Amino acid sequence: MKGRIFVVDHIFMENVNDKMEIKAKLPPISGSRLFGSLTSIIADMYQLQLGDYVFLWETKGNNPDSYIWGVYRIISNPFFDYDEPEYIKAKIELAYSFKNPITEYDILNDPYNKIDLWNIVGKKVADKSRASTPLSPYETEFLIQKLINENPDYKFYNRKTKKVKINNEIKINYNKYENKEITNY
Repeated sequence: MKGRIFVVDHIFMENVNDKMEIKAKLPPISGSRLFGSLTSIIADMYQLQLGDYVFLWETKGNNPDSYIWGVYRIISNPFFDYDEPEYIKAKIELAYSFKNPITEYDILNDPYNKIDLWNIVGKKVADKSRASTPLSPYETEFLIQKLINENPDYKFYNRKTKKVKINNEIKINYNKYENKEITNY
């Protein structure tokens, strides 16, 4: 069970259910960290696979704490949208419906958790340009169980979409260099 965390703000949270897509903002075309940031964000989005779970970690903003909301499922490959060219996007569907989020405090300070949540903690302290952070199968299961415990009246939605076809899908053409000799050292 693969999962990823997207750190989002309240504006993102308001729009996610309207369009049923997640998006990662590309950095402005300036600055010395551009190439590394740009390639990191594209690589993170390109690692999304159909069926992966997505958690939305809402930053504090006006709230006293950070929250993790709902669980979605990836149903498309990443794509560009010419209406919002500063983003790379992917379509999602609802996997679990939860009314109440869980707090960052509840996750990081759970006395019953006996395994380190390295990827979750790493996202909190890394300060790197990332579209999302991969989660281990344990972390994915841990977050889902924490949300279930907080929401006994939750709903699970079986995967209903195999793949959504979209325009402007990001593709890497490995055949472009088919006449070049590649040597492994």
